[in-house]
Amino acid sequence: MIEKLKFYVISFQVYFVLRMILFFPVLSNKECDFASKSPNFDMDDITNRLKKLNVNKSPGPDLIHPRILYETADQIAYPFKLIFESSFYNKCLPSEWKCANITPIYKKGSRSDPGNYRPVSLTSIVL
Repeated sequence: MIEKLKFYVISFQVYFVLRMILFFPVLSNKECDFASKSPNFDMDDITNRLKKLNVNKSPGPDLIHPRILYETADQIAYPFKLIFESSFYNKCLPSEWKCANITPIYKKGSRSDPGNYRPVSLTSIVL
């Protein structure tokens, strides 16, 4: 059983690495056009977006439930504004937002073939 799990893990790792290589361009250190324009992280906009969250969704790997974000939207809008601004100016996301829970979902065919599963990732609700 452990060997089978290791095989699935390797299969999904290969899938995501290939996907990153094929679909995500490598960015150089050159200045981007959008980087010269400072985005407006408006607290009202952040609050409104938090109020539109589906509270019936599962929490991500950060274990923050959407209902908590929804119920506390007015109080957490300003801290999120600071986090978003800091992330933009430092060009770095919080490490917790880069994590995902990846689950294999069966498609069709033999259940013992890893190629018959598709990976589904659950990421942070905040992101």
